[in-house]
Amino acid sequence: MNQFVEILQNKFTISLPADLKGGKVVVNDVEIEFDYRPGSVGSPASLILNGICYSVDAIADDDGWVVRTNERDLRATVTDETREKKKVLARSTSGKETGASKIKAPMPGLIIKIEIEKGMLVEKGTGVIIIEAMKMENEIKSTTRGIVSEIGVTSGQSVEKGQHLLTITPS
Repeated sequence: MNQFVEILQNKFTISLPADLKGGKVVVNDVEIEFDYRPGSVGSPASLILNGICYSVDAIADDDGWVVRTNERDLRATVTDETREKKKVLARSTSGKETGASKIKAPMPGLIIKIEIEKGMLVEKGTGVIIIEAMKMENEIKSTTRGIVSEIGVTSGQSVEKGQHLLTITPS
């Protein structure tokens, strides 16, 4: 699976091996030899790219990651193919004619919880529905600020990818 990384306004598409132990990694269609050794508590990991060793430490925060390498801190955001597809689907389901945001299921699954009610004001990014897919719970978030004008599913219902879940009318 591809990872999408942005550092210093540069975007990279990275294809990693499943075990992350070493071998070849593809960065923006260029194959690179790599080896990785995790660090212990309080000490950085070692990352070797094409024979050059880097001392790397990464800390997650609300805005992504802070990556420290060679005493330099870099801000990074990382997404994967699933998250990128969700973003594209969320953008494509926004109702342009009415201004309403029609949220659709990004994957097939089971509605575990509906976190909102019809008539409720939600902010952009508010969790609205939780779908279980492949034994993982996925929170679907509001793509806009507005009033929940329609809920098209019920808790316990199975849904297909692309099925209408709810509509939010901007306020």
